[in-house]
Amino acid sequence: MNVLSLAGSLFTVFLALTGLTGCEDSRDSELAALKASCEQHNGDSCSDLSDIYTRGTKDTPPDTDLALNYALKGCEYDSGRSCASLGILHAQGSDTMPKDFLKARDYFEKACSLNYLLGCDYLGFQYLKGDGVPQDYLKAAAFFEKACSLGEGQGCYNLASMYQKGVLASNKGKAVFLARLACELDSEPGCKLYRDLSGLEQ
Repeated sequence: MNVLSLAGSLFTVFLALTGLTGCEDSRDSELAALKASCEQHNGDSCSDLSDIYTRGTKDTPPDTDLALNYALKGCEYDSGRSCASLGILHAQGSDTMPKDFLKARDYFEKACSLNYLLGCDYLGFQYLKGDGVPQDYLKAAAFFEKACSLGEGQGCYNLASMYQKGVLASNKGKAVFLARLACELDSEPGCKLYRDLSGLEQ
């Protein structure tokens, strides 16, 4: 999942919750309220502003600099969502920002420490692939396990896959359990893996 798709999905939820789909006056007042809240060190409000300026709205054009500025504020004010977005941005790079996996790791670590499940999942991937950090399957598994425990189906699937493929000590029982849990948490790959593993057991 890239930073734009992550921001886009969060932004859709944000619009529904805040009523920014209403009249122009309402949108302006909500935007002003978010800015005031962000200035009061509300990290989630800063995150919402970052999402708005990442995607843009009918009356608010996208602004990469403002989006980054609000994401930085949000992370500083302990919004795990903002920290994860910054991690993705640094991991993927852009026309104006070169890839920096060490910064990405730092932001993912903070997001995970704030119990933001996607931060843990992305951090697990960094250690699984060795992207800018020493490849470490045990660390990857630990972060996937935390993401799974926080209710992130993809984290459960990633851990199940590690057991199924023998990246960790091969353990079909754990793989089946985790794949089933991933499926229950709406992970499509988890459901497929669970069906495949269940078929092998029959």
